[in-house]
Amino acid sequence: MTHTHNDRAVRTAYAIASRLARQAGAALGGGRDDPYGGIGANGAVRTREADDSVALQDVGYRYSFRPGGIHNLRADRFITGHGSVTGPQVAHALLSAMTATP
Repeated sequence: MTHTHNDRAVRTAYAIASRLARQAGAALGGGRDDPYGGIGANGAVRTREADDSVALQDVGYRYSFRPGGIHNLRADRFITGHGSVTGPQVAHALLSAMTATP
């Protein structure tokens, strides 16, 4: 999954709304210890299965995704906002995940 702090809608507005409704998400403003926030800004936090070792890369990068795994791809370099997820880097990561083999 991609996540970026450039997504202000998820990073701030969603986190505030979640806090007001007392619905735990991930973190306000990107802090990994706050129980409120959005996965699109922070990734899958507090998930021991999640792999945070690789950020979103340029097309052609050889990801080593494992089938069934959770991969947090920090995407600040390529995703500039909430709806900016249609770039070739995102498509390449998605295709790499879909074709991962054990």
